[in-house]
Amino acid sequence: AQEVRVESKIKNKLTILRELVKDGIVSEEDYDYKKKKLLREAMDDMSLKEQLREIKDLKADGLITEEDYNEKKKSLLDQF
Repeated sequence: AQEVRVESKIKNKLTILRELVKDGIVSEEDYDYKKKKLLREAMDDMSLKEQLREIKDLKADGLITEEDYNEKKKSLLDQF
């Protein structure tokens, strides 16, 4: 299933970036920049339902903030 691959790809990238921030290799700003880019671009080929499920998952894992979640959710619902 392609959706699953795309979902885990976003989660994997954010998890790796989170570790890099923790290790002092990239900054929190770098993480936020890439996080916003991934939320914008990497979800294009997912259905609305898949995207909503994915962002809920990312928020539950602490990879995106409540604010990121609400912003992306609103943007998805506006496109629906």
